[in-house]
Amino acid sequence: MSANDTPMKKNQITSATAAPRAPSQTEIAPIAYRIWQSRGCPEGQDQAIWLEAERSLKAGASGTARARRRAEASEDADELEERTAELLEETAPPARRSATAL
Repeated sequence: MSANDTPMKKNQITSATAAPRAPSQTEIAPIAYRIWQSRGCPEGQDQAIWLEAERSLKAGASGTARARRRAEASEDADELEERTAELLEETAPPARRSATAL
């Protein structure tokens, strides 16, 4: 057995098992914002949403992907709502005027 083949000791940490670094505010903020928007911009839930975004980043790619999908679904819903409102305005009958309004 060469010097490079020494077995690992129990207290050695490998790069695969090392604790991930904490996400930065710059990384958390856009995810928290998307979650906040996807929930209809609620007031008083900023800390809970921030912690959820932080947890999703710590959870890794699957958590980030899930948050991204939620945000994209929210954006799609917003676009659909806006387009529906536009179509309703375009197809609405003209407002009736009373004879006394002239």
